[in-house]
Amino acid sequence: MINANGEVLGSVAEWIGGFGTIAAVIAGFAQVKNQNKIKKANDIEEKRPRFDVKSASTIKNYKEIVALACKHDTQIVKKVLQHNESKYSKIQIINISPNIIYNLAIKITYTDSCGENVIDTYSYTGFSSNERIFIIPNDYS
Repeated sequence: MINANGEVLGSVAEWIGGFGTIAAVIAGFAQVKNQNKIKKANDIEEKRPRFDVKSASTIKNYKEIVALACKHDTQIVKKVLQHNESKYSKIQIINISPNIIYNLAIKITYTDSCGENVIDTYSYTGFSSNERIFIIPNDYS
């Protein structure tokens, strides 16, 4: 390539190589920025609470239960836990995330023994990693 003054500015191959180098540097910065976005999204996902929820037909070691979310008379709860009576519905929730859940609100909708739709709400605070709670819905008959 020659400019207007007759000076040689390099060959076409050198110019294409120069533009390619600039494009590669810009693409590298874009890739780093993209990787940072992906890492940030993964970090946020790792902190998201995760639970294992299942029906608990029997409770093998009720002494390990840290909390019980229910609205029943304490005698009923004691009876359910000590005798594992199968007529009582029990829902087990385990915090399987590595983080403490500071506030947990649970809403359970079910049909009671009279055929009516019932909504039970429970709230719990300070749910540690691998901690488990049991819920006994209000219609336990």
